[in-house]
Amino acid sequence: MAEKKAIAAAWAIEDARAPVPLEDVLSGKVEAKSGMPVIIASETDADTDADYFGLPYGTHIFLLDNQVMQGQVGYRVFRVAKLKSIDSLILIQGEWQLNPHPALARHLLPNWEKGTQTIGYLKFASKPFTLQTTSYETPIQWPLVLHWIDTKAISELLDQPVFPFWIQWEKPQLPAMTPEKHLGYAVQWFIFAGLWIIYWGILFCRRKKAVH
Repeated sequence: MAEKKAIAAAWAIEDARAPVPLEDVLSGKVEAKSGMPVIIASETDADTDADYFGLPYGTHIFLLDNQVMQGQVGYRVFRVAKLKSIDSLILIQGEWQLNPHPALARHLLPNWEKGTQTIGYLKFASKPFTLQTTSYETPIQWPLVLHWIDTKAISELLDQPVFPFWIQWEKPQLPAMTPEKHLGYAVQWFIFAGLWIIYWGILFCRRKKAVH
């Protein structure tokens, strides 16, 4: 509950902040924070050429698995982009898809046309509880399925530095489990535990009396 409240408070601060140019964040002029709104300007075009890495287009696409949307489990599409003035890559979050096809994946991402500005939000990666030892499926096949976002592993995979956060287009929101629900569940289970202690205490006393 306390952790969720801290996240909500941090996001509220970032939500009230005026958007800053993405280039200022990537260049280190502004400290990157989760939920920070950033301005993606025309010079921040996502590279749409098929040979950005000298490889087929599918090598740019990552599919984050176990993403739930309206009760269905599918994939969240990611790809990499870069500022022309900065060498490091940054992940761009695309749409949710039930069964994305590699040939269609390039059309699932926002179209950054020159001369336009778009507002995005920074999100930092965190490793969830998982049984997998690696963050992506092996043997490697493109588009590559990810179990969780590991920018360090992606950087090693692409042999280029990748920023430890990505851009998403939706304003960050807390999961459905609110801090109040956490408190409610805590109170509920402590009550259950207390009732079990009382119950076993009564049984113990009755058995003790029966023995005597």
